[in-house]
Amino acid sequence: MTNTLHKADATGKLELANETAPVSYSVTVATEKENGKFAVTLLVKAPRDWLLKRGFTSSATLVRHDGDQVELHHDGELDVGEAVSVELSAVDTSCSDDSELQRKYPELRG
Repeated sequence: MTNTLHKADATGKLELANETAPVSYSVTVATEKENGKFAVTLLVKAPRDWLLKRGFTSSATLVRHDGDQVELHHDGELDVGEAVSVELSAVDTSCSDDSELQRKYPELRG
């Protein structure tokens, strides 16, 4: 398991097939950098049935509380045999220092 440097929870909206649903999401920053960049993971636990009813295949859009949009992905094919809560995630490795990290992810400010 990766150790975390920062972790924050926030609320946003999940968009799929021109519909939205309120969701909670987490922002986690790994302690170890990858190629000099922080590895930031955004994670949503979305309702499986909501996703399936809207034709989910592998990705949906998270609209973060600041309006920024992030494409989230699910590993593998989603079907009714999966857990009721499905993990969707994205990894961002574009931030190289703390100030850039705080600017891009205001959720981490507290």
